[in-house]
Amino acid sequence: MKLIKTIWLIISVIFFNACSEINISKIINTNKSLELYIKSEKKENISVGSVKWKKIIQFANDNTKKWKRTPASYFSDISVRQGNFRLLYSIGKDYIVIRFNDKKGNSKQFYKKIKKGALDFLIE
Repeated sequence: MKLIKTIWLIISVIFFNACSEINISKIINTNKSLELYIKSEKKENISVGSVKWKKIIQFANDNTKKWKRTPASYFSDISVRQGNFRLLYSIGKDYIVIRFNDKKGNSKQFYKKIKKGALDFLIE
C-alpha cells in the first residue's frame, strides 16, 4: 500500500508540475473582441485592434512557455473572456490563470508566474 501511495505521489508531482507551451492567440478567435470583467462586473468590450487588444495579444505571444496545469479554483479581480476562454488575473499578484475547452471539449486550466503588474494595463 505504501508503494502505491509513493507511485501516485510521484505521478501527481510529474503531472501537475510538468510545463506546457500554450499559445493563447491560438485558443481565442483573434478576429473577435474580448470582454473585460472587473470584480465579476462587465466593464468593456476590447475591440479587435484596440490598444488593449494589441497588448493582450502581445502578452500572449511573449508568454507561451512554462504554463503549469492546475486543478485548483482561483478567484480574480480581473477576467478577460471570449467564449469558454477565461484569463484570470489579480492586481498585485505574480501569476495568471487561463481556463478553456480544448478542441475535444475537455476543460483545461493552467497557471503561469508573471512579473507583478504585467497586466495592470487592463484597468487603465
